[in-house]
Amino acid sequence: MNLRDVAAALEAHPILEHLSIYHFFQFMRLCCLAKPAIYLYQRDISHPPLELPSDVLTILSHAIPVVADSHQNIALISACWDAFKMAVWCYGEIIADEKEMNLFNTHALPFNICK
Repeated sequence: MNLRDVAAALEAHPILEHLSIYHFFQFMRLCCLAKPAIYLYQRDISHPPLELPSDVLTILSHAIPVVADSHQNIALISACWDAFKMAVWCYGEIIADEKEMNLFNTHALPFNICK
């Protein structure tokens, strides 16, 4: 992924204008932590799903509160997935720090998804 891809994503998904660089990287990293949970919904893990599974979408929207309105935040996380799913899927395993692990696990635990 290069900056041209990011610019195209912003054009295709105007809601992404609310996304800061910090939230963008947080989205990418937390999606990488969630990939094993996403795999459970996939028959073929060589390609990302068109949409995030609903529990993973909920986890990410709670962990990354970009906007105050929860419905708008879910739409924003969905748009992020639509725009950047290939980058997430191609990204290797990450080594999360304690803060990231706690953030992910806090929101994933109610869904029995933890790292």
